[in-house]
Amino acid sequence: MKKTVLVIIVSFLFLMLSSLVAWVLRFADLKNCWLTWGIAAILLTISIVVALVVRTRPKFSVINLVLNAVAMGFFIRAWYMFRGFDNSFLTMFFVCLACMAYLWVFYAICYIPFVERHFFAFFIGYFIVTGIAYIFVIAFTQTTFVSTFGYYMIIEMGFLIALCFEAQTFSRFLRLLALSTFSIIIVAIIIAVLFVTGEAPDADFDAGFSGASSNADVTSPGDGGKRKPLKDDHVIMD
Repeated sequence: MKKTVLVIIVSFLFLMLSSLVAWVLRFADLKNCWLTWGIAAILLTISIVVALVVRTRPKFSVINLVLNAVAMGFFIRAWYMFRGFDNSFLTMFFVCLACMAYLWVFYAICYIPFVERHFFAFFIGYFIVTGIAYIFVIAFTQTTFVSTFGYYMIIEMGFLIALCFEAQTFSRFLRLLALSTFSIIIVAIIIAVLFVTGEAPDADFDAGFSGASSNADVTSPGDGGKRKPLKDDHVIMD
């Protein structure tokens, strides 16, 4: 199976599960955003223990992916509770599609010969440009889904990093994908800091989309030269 296809499938399922959990939790009797955040932190801790204890079997990588996706859903719900707004599941679905488009754009650009030759610089620059673009989106749009998109993009960046590292077997690559989802730790820290400071950035507004109310280690996935980690960009289904 091609690495990129696997990343697209796994990342989409991950974000959709997170979105579903966040949406379903609107019907739960959760009164405190810190409690919701704490449940997510417990799930994340369990996932970390699983990742540290069992390192080789693919089924445990799947467990990590599921636990982290559910934890992400709880973190997002905690954020919604803190901000006092919500998003419909349809809106969150479109946010997931936007994240998939981000992955496809990255992968397509990697096949440009100039980018292949200067991949590391492009890799860093792409993240910087993404951050700048996100700031402009916040400044010039009024929606309720921008912060959700930002949190999801942190996860997508983790998937991009996994895509660029060498993995010669399916189980190894699946583990890389599972480890990449621990970027939700960054999401958890950001949300916790905002809780503590009592401040919320003006990234979201009640608009029409609201719901119920090092270099040597990184290789280009499109690199046709010596740096390409896998023949024909495939992983071996072991």
